[in-house]
Amino acid sequence: YVKEWHVEYKLEDNRTGRYFRIDALAQLNGTYPFSLYYGWNSCLAVEVKVTHEVDDFKRNQLGRIGAKIFEVNVPKKIKNLITENYYYSDQELVTCIVGELEKESTILYGEFINRATILEEYEERYIKMANFEREIEQLKENKNQIRSELTELATQLTLYQEKKEELSVTYFGLQEKMKACESELNRLQIELEQARKIDREEYKTKADNLVKENDTMNQKLQKIKNFSVFDRLRFLFGGEIIDQLEESDQSESDRKIF
Repeated sequence: YVKEWHVEYKLEDNRTGRYFRIDALAQLNGTYPFSLYYGWNSCLAVEVKVTHEVDDFKRNQLGRIGAKIFEVNVPKKIKNLITENYYYSDQELVTCIVGELEKESTILYGEFINRATILEEYEERYIKMANFEREIEQLKENKNQIRSELTELATQLTLYQEKKEELSVTYFGLQEKMKACESELNRLQIELEQARKIDREEYKTKADNLVKENDTMNQKLQKIKNFSVFDRLRFLFGGEIIDQLEESDQSESDRKIF
């Protein structure tokens, strides 16, 4: 932020008494980052490449007395203005450039061509401000890192939430299937128990019948034991053999008589 411009400014080296001409000197009231305001000793020397060459001696001397030099190219827009208005002198050219620089939309591209000594009156404030700015930048980096981690966690949380909902649907679906399986299992167990009951009843009935038949056979066998031989045969064969034997005995008796 420029407080005031000085065109064709003469700067004196107090140690040697020598003067140096600067195309334009900007008296600053602020910079970004602000530590540069103190690092540049509240001013900035602007040199235009086409006016005159800045030799090493001038760069070093200006740097020693605290003047930071920014060497700029002449923008195309200003070149057009020079052509249209027939600017020839260095002062007219610099004045034109300064006029454009006073417009906030104007941007000049160039490079710093020397290292400037920070004057004692600015050095302490520069160090403090530079440290503050480094801490701020570090905090910004930490903040951005935390924001990035939070964004990542939020993304993971969203994915987890979606997965959770998907698993919840699957879980409730499996619960319904399990209930259906339990219901079917209960039905089959009831049917199995009923079938077992029927089988037991049928088995008991058959067993009872067999017991009755066995008792009947035992009774018959007991009766047979008490029969004579002929009674047993008659009982076993329904009397047919006995009748045949009796008929045979009768025939034999008739033959003897005859």
